[in-house]
Amino acid sequence: ERFCALRNLPVKKKRLFRNFGFILSHDVDSVDLYTKNYLLYKVKEIFKFKKSRLSSATNLRLLIRASLIYAGINKRENPHWNFDYLRNVEHIHNFRSVFYFLDTGVLHSDAYYRFDEKRIVNLFQYFLNEQCEIGLHGPVRSIADQTVMNESLERLRRHSNATVVGI
Repeated sequence: ERFCALRNLPVKKKRLFRNFGFILSHDVDSVDLYTKNYLLYKVKEIFKFKKSRLSSATNLRLLIRASLIYAGINKRENPHWNFDYLRNVEHIHNFRSVFYFLDTGVLHSDAYYRFDEKRIVNLFQYFLNEQCEIGLHGPVRSIADQTVMNESLERLRRHSNATVVGI
């Protein structure tokens, strides 16, 4: 419109959709930053088995801090468990999201959490109470195996008590 106005060209508006909607979605791939795998990766970086853009000293400090948090000695917040924050922002803008949960499967590619964990079951209930949709983020092996997809879908439906239709 601005382009046309500057050039004295007529603008004809055409409605593309009868009903327009905005769908905000989140892939719930990781719910924990400080895991055994994170700690092991830091050790590999320190001893140069894995490349790192950080110095060994910095990686050592991160390893110590992460170890204390993982062990429960240092009670820091988990930056990957930010669902209250997301919902608060969405409340401000009157949004409701779809949350796509990833199933376990291939190590280092799929989820490190399970649908039957108490905190995840509680998270499902929280989202249902918030009238958010729960969907399935298919695990890696589901790309080529419908059985894997069906099993993941069944596990998610069973543990979330949600009507899962989205993937």
